[in-house]
Amino acid sequence: LLVLLWLASGMFQINASDQGVIQRFGRFNEVRGEGWGWAFPWPIEKVTKVNVSQVNSVEYSSRMLTADVNLVEIRAVIQYQNADPVKVLFQVRDVEKTLAVVSESAIREIVGQASLDGVLGVARQQITTSAKDLIQRTLDGYNSGIRISSVNLTEVQVPDAVRAAQLDANKAIE
Repeated sequence: LLVLLWLASGMFQINASDQGVIQRFGRFNEVRGEGWGWAFPWPIEKVTKVNVSQVNSVEYSSRMLTADVNLVEIRAVIQYQNADPVKVLFQVRDVEKTLAVVSESAIREIVGQASLDGVLGVARQQITTSAKDLIQRTLDGYNSGIRISSVNLTEVQVPDAVRAAQLDANKAIE
């Protein structure tokens, strides 16, 4: 009776939005899609469900310098999906932390090459497009299995503490 109960505990269901990654003795065995299935119960096999259709987001905010040496405060939201459940589980230790660090690096690089006027105005769409491409290329290089949906700059402004000093410096340069 105990053996039958143990075997029955191997039944699982994968929802339409998930994919099930089956590990046998801790090693990757296979990926299963939607529906009912059976796997050897613990400790032989383990089924981990990964949501591959949900759009997750990471928020990021920081102060950074522009190409014309002005300080700007940027808040961004990066939206992503777990495109490859095997890579997400086995290639990246902490998806959100990795994404936050990669996003910070990419946004700093792009904003550091733009002028303050460009960051505050017309080049904003170009910055988000370039940031999305750079973040995706970096994550692909890490073999992370993450697909970036969008990068949105929610707030771009000059910090209040330095606004007056920057205006004075810009007047002096002119």
